[in-house]
Amino acid sequence: MNKMRTRIAIVGSYTIDEIKLDDKVTESPGGSPVYSSLGVISAGGKPVVYSAKGKDFKFNVSALIEEGDIQTVEKSLRFKIEINSSGRRLILQHSIGKMTINWSKIKNNNGVIVSPVCNEVDPNGFIDVDIPIALDVQGFIRNCVEDQEISYTRLNLPRRKYTVIHSNYDEMQYGNFTVKELLNLGAQEVIISYGDKGFSLFYGDSERRYFTRQPGNVNVGNGDYLLAAYFTLRLRGYTEVEAGEEALELTENFSNFGPKLMLPPT
Repeated sequence: MNKMRTRIAIVGSYTIDEIKLDDKVTESPGGSPVYSSLGVISAGGKPVVYSAKGKDFKFNVSALIEEGDIQTVEKSLRFKIEINSSGRRLILQHSIGKMTINWSKIKNNNGVIVSPVCNEVDPNGFIDVDIPIALDVQGFIRNCVEDQEISYTRLNLPRRKYTVIHSNYDEMQYGNFTVKELLNLGAQEVIISYGDKGFSLFYGDSERRYFTRQPGNVNVGNGDYLLAAYFTLRLRGYTEVEAGEEALELTENFSNFGPKLMLPPT
């Protein structure tokens, strides 16, 4: 098994997340550059971020995260996330439009995770990228209107070879698509996550269910983290089953400790 540190490009915007948990409000950095990077690092890889960041983004991101190409915009993509016993509401406060991405630079990595949050990545931009791709559908099926709660539209992605595609179960229902449709897009493997209940992995003619044993209270960024950890492990030589088992344990740790979890040495 290859134990070298695998370089994983991460494409998606940084966000500023205003998180209201019951009566407590905090402001945190978010988006795939944060959560996917943590998943890559925990699985033994090296994240390289291709993103957009507003001039109002004042957070220190981990020194372990290499920023490959960052587009500077006036204001960061911003969400209000309201979490209570009834569930979660996601409200877009500010969008940034489409990011400018130099895909030729991204090809210098071992793989790429494409994980937008609000349509900031052109789905036709990565058609000709010839390195392994992991894709999260969330940012491609969201209707993003400022000052409104996020709603969903039909999935419309180019057909090509994807190493793995991830969606959570609710998004699959909102976007009105099936696992079979994701496989028909060209996905070799599909992960469907169920919040704190774990996830299902589909590969070949097989399906394997992974159940969370000790779920934590962190419920922002878990899907990004899961996909990134699994994809990194697969590129490092783990089998589908091995990568699923390891990604389950890592994501469970993340759900308990969040961005403060202990990371392996570089």
